[in-house]
Amino acid sequence: MILPNRNDMKWIRIERGVHCTIQKHIFERVGIMLHGKHSFCTKLASIIKHGGGKVFKTLQWLLPSTDDKRTSMRVIVVEDKSRISRHLSYCALEQDIPIMPCSWIIKSLYSGKLLPFKEENNTPSSLPFVKVPSSIDMSQEI
Repeated sequence: MILPNRNDMKWIRIERGVHCTIQKHIFERVGIMLHGKHSFCTKLASIIKHGGGKVFKTLQWLLPSTDDKRTSMRVIVVEDKSRISRHLSYCALEQDIPIMPCSWIIKSLYSGKLLPFKEENNTPSSLPFVKVPSSIDMSQEI
């Protein structure tokens, strides 16, 4: 590939580096195991690797990854939480590995930083309170 001889490109190279390495990657030092369909895992793996994270295929490879200095956190990202096996959820609970939905990665990318590992539980106490109008407040047209 032949690049054109442009003066503005020369000035950028002399003035400052083309690739800035000062900014930290979003998924830097995070080991992630993906659980779901093959197409889901392939697409998300490229996004995570581009963000500086390490992707593992199995739980056996994820567990010893914190011994390495390059990985400080571990997480399991699932496509659908209802399809996760009891064995995998038990092993994750035993090893204190959080299980996060795929929306966690998307929200982390939108915010520009790694979001905390807290799971969203839709229990009746955490649902928002909706005020129901009384029959007097309702319009007579209905």
